[in-house]
Amino acid sequence: MLLHSEQMPIDAAGDALRVEFMERDIRILLIEDNPGDVRLIETYLAEGGFRRTVAAAGRLEEGLARMAADSFDVVLLDLSLPDSTGFATFGALREADPHIPVIVLTGLDDEDLAVQMLQRGAQDYLIKGDIDAGLLRRSIRYAIERASADAALRQSEEKYRTLVENLSDILYVTDVHGAITFLNDAGRQALQAAGGVAEGRPLLDFVHPDDRVDAAGAFRAVLAAGRPLINYECRMAALDGKAFPVIMNVAPLTDRAGAVTGTEGTARDITPLKDAEEEISVKNKQLSLINAILSISTAGTRVDTLSAQFLDMLFDEFALDAGQVYVVEPDGRHARLRYARGMPDGPSPDEMVDIEEPAHAPVFLEGRPRYGEVARDGAVVAAAIPFTVNSDVYGAVLLSRQDGEAFGEEERKILEAAGREMGIAVSKVRLQSRLEEAIEEANLYLDIMAHDINNANTASIGYAELLISMLEGGERDIARKLLASVQKSVEIIGNVNTIRRLREQSPELRRMALDPLIQGEMRRYSDAHIEYGGCDVEVVADDLLAEVFTNLIGNSIKFGGPDVAIAIEVAERDGEVVVSVTDNGPGIPAEDKPHIFSRFRRGTTTKSGKGLGLYISRMLIEWYGGRIWAEDRVAGRPEEGAVMRFTLRTAVSPQ
Repeated sequence: MLLHSEQMPIDAAGDALRVEFMERDIRILLIEDNPGDVRLIETYLAEGGFRRTVAAAGRLEEGLARMAADSFDVVLLDLSLPDSTGFATFGALREADPHIPVIVLTGLDDEDLAVQMLQRGAQDYLIKGDIDAGLLRRSIRYAIERASADAALRQSEEKYRTLVENLSDILYVTDVHGAITFLNDAGRQALQAAGGVAEGRPLLDFVHPDDRVDAAGAFRAVLAAGRPLINYECRMAALDGKAFPVIMNVAPLTDRAGAVTGTEGTARDITPLKDAEEEISVKNKQLSLINAILSISTAGTRVDTLSAQFLDMLFDEFALDAGQVYVVEPDGRHARLRYARGMPDGPSPDEMVDIEEPAHAPVFLEGRPRYGEVARDGAVVAAAIPFTVNSDVYGAVLLSRQDGEAFGEEERKILEAAGREMGIAVSKVRLQSRLEEAIEEANLYLDIMAHDINNANTASIGYAELLISMLEGGERDIARKLLASVQKSVEIIGNVNTIRRLREQSPELRRMALDPLIQGEMRRYSDAHIEYGGCDVEVVADDLLAEVFTNLIGNSIKFGGPDVAIAIEVAERDGEVVVSVTDNGPGIPAEDKPHIFSRFRRGTTTKSGKGLGLYISRMLIEWYGGRIWAEDRVAGRPEEGAVMRFTLRTAVSPQ
């Protein structure tokens, strides 16, 4: 029977709910065997806005069949059915669909049973005698909303579980005593603790024994102060004993009253980071040794000194007991001991080894390092490192450790890199030595040639001058050409000696008056037309400055002819002296000006000359700290002559 003959007023929230339900079909399955109760409930459903959305079944079997054939949003379930009653009824429904919201319909005598249904997962229960349209509508609404919230919660939990289990970091939870209550898959794999063997054990059991005391103190501080521990670095140890470095973050867990109940945290394996740091450390050591070797090799030291400094550096870097440095002799068959350390009864400084012997060939001929393979004088040779440059071997270092300790992989990398740099250093020292020997030999030849050729030139000049005084006409002209050729030879030898002096000696500059030097050069060219107004300046230079005037005046005469007009001017400007040598000769084409002071460059004229004079002039001026360049005598008209200008530093008068 209807307990309420009139429909109850529906409040604003009810109206909204009714509109919502009417906007979308809420499919309801009513499983009830009493026809009167079915009609009553269908009436309430209709009043609540549920029209044409209700399916009824009088038996559980029929209800399950309808659930299998169609989908429903909620089930109204009577627990007393002809084919099932009580827990079995609800259990069968739950088995068919674990997540569909269920509202249990019960009589007054079944209220305790309905409460138990709620505990087993039912969304609500209604006592048949107390049902009205509003109550039924709200119950359905809340059941669907709770079921939707439960589904969202399950999805969230599933996502969280997936995230936790797929996290590459170790994730753990402990109780207040430090015992593990949860460990994710990454943690179980890293700690070799599959099958839940970690749960219940203290987290500190998985901390490396050497780090356990410090870690225990850090964890106690988290529990006592209730503050998190950030980026704590230690080592963890798996059950199989394998240790690995981690960075841990630990946060306290608290109850509603704020009391600490445990901890949760992560541990990230930083083995790759530590490996990278170790690699950087090795590279830094390699660079340090390489820089040290480069430093001693660039100092132009001898091989013996280089060998001693190299071995001393290795002693500073590694725990060594003894060492010897051998350098291959020029014959390519022997290596001489150049330096030894830590071997009081060892070989003499002049010891030689035959590098073709089987014991030495792999290192000295093939360039292969060896480790812990040979013994010498009772000491284990822990390493034999060749000095290599590409495929060439220049020597080797033998390193000994009395305790027999082997070199680790990273140490070997450093030693082999040092061996390669030492090979470069030895080859460089040898090349430098050979170069110096070659220069000395070349200078010897030049000295002999210059001495003997100058003696011959002196005699030739004397004979040529004698012939000029004795001959007339065309024969005298030939004698003059002979004299000019011999003088050219003298000039070339002088240029060569000047270049040698510039290359081999450091400048010894002094203050010197410019006027006497210019006057002296003008006397050398007494037949030339040279204008010079004199000067009263002092510059910083040396006696070779005269070569500059000789070359510039001689160049003007050579290319301008005997009638060329030459002018020399000296001016002081901004703390320097500017000297100009001007002529009205054929000038210098614009394309030649940038190159005429380069070695063996000459202009585009047909006059002979290899350009050594101007090249030497540039070298001298730069030696004095100045600069030299060429200009047109008349700007833009190179055919009307040239000006050679150069600067010199003004000598500062003493205070």
